[in-house]
Amino acid sequence: MAKDYQKKEVRRTEEGFYICDRCGGYFEEDEMTRGRYGIIGICKTCTGKAHSEGAKNRKKKQENMQQELQELRIEIADLKRQLAEKNKNVLENITPREMLLELKRRGYEGKLEYVSRKTVDLSKLE
Repeated sequence: MAKDYQKKEVRRTEEGFYICDRCGGYFEEDEMTRGRYGIIGICKTCTGKAHSEGAKNRKKKQENMQQELQELRIEIADLKRQLAEKNKNVLENITPREMLLELKRRGYEGKLEYVSRKTVDLSKLE
């Protein structure tokens, strides 16, 4: 289904000049921007300015988004580091008995053997 488009009335003077809706200047037909349905009410100079401003805004927006993304990556790395330190500190304070009780609570069954390693420096023996 095609949309019904109502052509916008372009302002003209009695002498045949077109009036730009943005800058208010008087222009001939070949100095006005043409659209799909004919002449639109903006001169080519104003159209060019609008396009360049839009490009600048898009570039600025993209740079801002990249900067925000970098800041979020740094924040995530900090949070991961803090979590790793917290988990490390938690495990340092757990005794072997508490660890075994936690394994039992989680449903582990049977026997558990563990080996205790001791290092002896032979150079210090007499």
